[in-house]
Amino acid sequence: MQAASTGFSPSPRQRPRRRGPMRKSDQTRLSEIYASTIVLLLPPLLIFFVTASTTPDQSLYDEWWIRAVNRYVPIYSLGVLASTCYRIIRQVPEALWTPFVWFPFQSAIFFVFGTMVGVWGSAETLQSRMFHPLTIDMVQLLNVNLLLGVGIPLVLAGMYGSLAWLPDLKTEKAKGQASKFLAMPDKIVPIALLTIFAGGLFRYGLMKPMQWGMIDGTLSGVFSSMGFVIDLGFAMLAYCVGLKGGRSYAFLLALLLPIHLILSLFSFAKLEIVVALMLPVLGLHLARRRMHELAIGTVVVVVAYILAGPIVTHGRTQLTILTGDLNQGTYSDRAGAVASYFTAPETTQMVRTHTPNIQGWWMRLDFAGPIANAMELHRLGQVSNSLETAWMRFVPRLIWPDKPILAGPGAEFYSLILGRETSTLVGLSIYGDAFWQYGWKGIFVICPIVGFCFGFVGRHTLKWVTERSFLFFPLVFYVILWSADGPSKYLVNGFIGSMPLIAAYWIAMSFIHPYLNIGRQGARRRRVVRTPRPIPPVSA
Repeated sequence: MQAASTGFSPSPRQRPRRRGPMRKSDQTRLSEIYASTIVLLLPPLLIFFVTASTTPDQSLYDEWWIRAVNRYVPIYSLGVLASTCYRIIRQVPEALWTPFVWFPFQSAIFFVFGTMVGVWGSAETLQSRMFHPLTIDMVQLLNVNLLLGVGIPLVLAGMYGSLAWLPDLKTEKAKGQASKFLAMPDKIVPIALLTIFAGGLFRYGLMKPMQWGMIDGTLSGVFSSMGFVIDLGFAMLAYCVGLKGGRSYAFLLALLLPIHLILSLFSFAKLEIVVALMLPVLGLHLARRRMHELAIGTVVVVVAYILAGPIVTHGRTQLTILTGDLNQGTYSDRAGAVASYFTAPETTQMVRTHTPNIQGWWMRLDFAGPIANAMELHRLGQVSNSLETAWMRFVPRLIWPDKPILAGPGAEFYSLILGRETSTLVGLSIYGDAFWQYGWKGIFVICPIVGFCFGFVGRHTLKWVTERSFLFFPLVFYVILWSADGPSKYLVNGFIGSMPLIAAYWIAMSFIHPYLNIGRQGARRRRVVRTPRPIPPVSA
């Protein structure tokens, strides 16, 4: 008889599992990408610094090496920022809804590619720039490139700090009933349609008529920022179309989106047209994660932006002639202005034939002229003090009914340049504004703070998108606008002005969200206690 073994053999459940390499968190992946981006942006910064340090500060000093630096070095920076966006989308797809993608993207478009028009533009474009009050020479363009070469990496460093220094946020992906809900388009489509119709009624039935003088009344900045809620509804509808079994709802998207695009065109604002097209692209990508579809959608948005430029310019001109103010005019007036563009009146034909090769679409992306003039104003001692009134933006008009209208300093800035009063608003960027007010000290102090705020909020938006917390998606979208459009404005209206709304919505939804399980946690399953069956006796 074989002796029984006294050794203990653990069951498969008790045996220790072999663990492979631990998967990096999304926050760790983003921090690594941002760290490499900052390092890769140091060589152009060094080239700009050495060239600017050895160049006399003379307005007519234009040597071949200065032009070469302004011409070729930004191409490298453009490639670095573009590759950063691509790597983030590939490794962390949900980050497409966060500032971690949109800030480097807008930096590449406005502050790298845009400034290149001064050296790569057509002959007609360069000639037309010579007669503009904001025209600059090659030495001034070099100083602008140096300023942006310092400011952009500092903002990225602030965002990297929020990723590297703050702990990872615990993400709870949808489980159980919530996971099934997120995969069932017939459950989400009613919410999307409700958002579209409610947002459309607010935007085109109340907000726009007030802004255009059709009805009396004034909306505060907080409520005006809610005009983009309708675009969030189209993003949710496109998300449903991308889900399995959701193609049957594509006809709703094809039916409603063109109406929204036409009404957006009546505002004669390219931002509204771009947002109306881009949000459905983002919603579709959130469901399917196909890079080629995202690339095609991006190309469509860019082409629409270029094609909309002449229509917007023509519409603004026609409204100014008709009403004396481009912010006035009924729906019929604006529809007539759009129709007159396609019926080819004499004025439109004259503009088309008079400026055939002027790249106006590229010039509108260029902030080099305003930034260079802001640097000159600071040198002359004509600085701005707009940050002194920043605290007023945190006081609701409900508490302070007599709060003054807080407009951006665009008209004040352009008046100083022209030497006379004007109501024309000129964008400057947070970099030019920081230098205008505080010089290089402002760049080294303000830019990292801006980046840290972008990163801090971006970490939470990434969590909400990963969890598909649709209740927070209006805030997610607003943060995208904050990081994609805010840096091209001033500090008070582009960066600080959006913070009260972000904080208010965040706090309000944080109280409501725990009571709603949709998109976060599944319904708790009832625990069933099963009584073990008795073991039958062994027969002899």
